[in-house]
Amino acid sequence: MNPRSQNELRWWSDSFTRLGLVIVGLFVLMAILQPLLLGSVWPSGVYDPNTGFDSELLHPSAPTAAHLLGTDPLGRDVVSMIMEGSKPALLVSTTAAFSSFVSALAIAGLAVGRRPSRWTAWLASNVALMLPAPIVMAILGVSVLGDLFTAPVFGLFFGLLTGMSTAGLVLGSRAATVAASGFMDSAELAGARPSRQFRTEIVPHLVPLAFVYAALSASAALITDGFLGFLGLVENRYSWGIIVDFALSFRNISGTIPWLVLNAASGALSLLALGLFLIAAGVRRWEALKYRESPR
Repeated sequence: MNPRSQNELRWWSDSFTRLGLVIVGLFVLMAILQPLLLGSVWPSGVYDPNTGFDSELLHPSAPTAAHLLGTDPLGRDVVSMIMEGSKPALLVSTTAAFSSFVSALAIAGLAVGRRPSRWTAWLASNVALMLPAPIVMAILGVSVLGDLFTAPVFGLFFGLLTGMSTAGLVLGSRAATVAASGFMDSAELAGARPSRQFRTEIVPHLVPLAFVYAALSASAALITDGFLGFLGLVENRYSWGIIVDFALSFRNISGTIPWLVLNAASGALSLLALGLFLIAAGVRRWEALKYRESPR
């Protein structure tokens, strides 16, 4: 393997991955900076995302040096609103990624176990496939459980469903392929227990693909949460979807749409979802390159 190939096999060297990490890092920075700015630079009476109001301007206002994206019809700073919405968005996507990653690996572990375990993995994956995560979350949102859907809970449920379905089936198939390969025999002859064989010999082959599906699950959870917020099915937290719904509903009051608010919230949602998708695409390309260039 030449030096250039070795450098390309670093997962962060892919251009998609780098761009995705920059985009996600931008929103992480926004989530960190907003409370710091409110506590120091920004007067809370003006820049609070819920109750802020700038008495020196007519609202909604165009972008100015004090309000880079202007203000909404109620006088709230749009930048502060978008930064506030980044916190639950990151919580939803992070918990969805974690839940999908763990549940997919769990299904893969069951898929290479004894017959009862394999049947359990097959049944769980097929049941999850018949329960599309966005539809399930919408149904639960309109039920009495809707009030329990905080950002972490929403992400955990969503990731569990996506990890058990497609991700679990794909990882289970790869785990079975790895388990049937010749090098597993040496571990068995050395006396390694099945659980240890799975952790040391199979999991390393599954982690990159599990990470890809986790990032895709995070992106899908983010979009679903925003859409349900727009529909009013998730009302117990601040979200970009709720901001979009507010911007559109204001048309019924004044006859106009605050486009800056609408475009900022929908753009933030789309950009973060794109960043997560780019990370998934980059890691997938890295994995394919790694296996193509690895010696057989």
